[in-house]
Amino acid sequence: MEIDNEIFKSVVSEVACQITTERFGEQTWVCKSSEGVDYFEYTEPAQDFFDNKYDEIEHMLISEFKIQINYE
Repeated sequence: MEIDNEIFKSVVSEVACQITTERFGEQTWVCKSSEGVDYFEYTEPAQDFFDNKYDEIEHMLISEFKIQINYE
């Protein structure tokens, strides 16, 4: 199976984000501000968890479905 790289990354990221949010609940995000603009980013523990979960999901999908990523 071949899939576009951007679509694949988007799907893996969304699944990892949902799992991270379920795991950390209200402790998932921290509000930051830069030049008067507020934005959210993961707390440090949530970011570590997300990074690991992303790698696990990516590896599982590629190996189980024998996905070939199209980088073009």
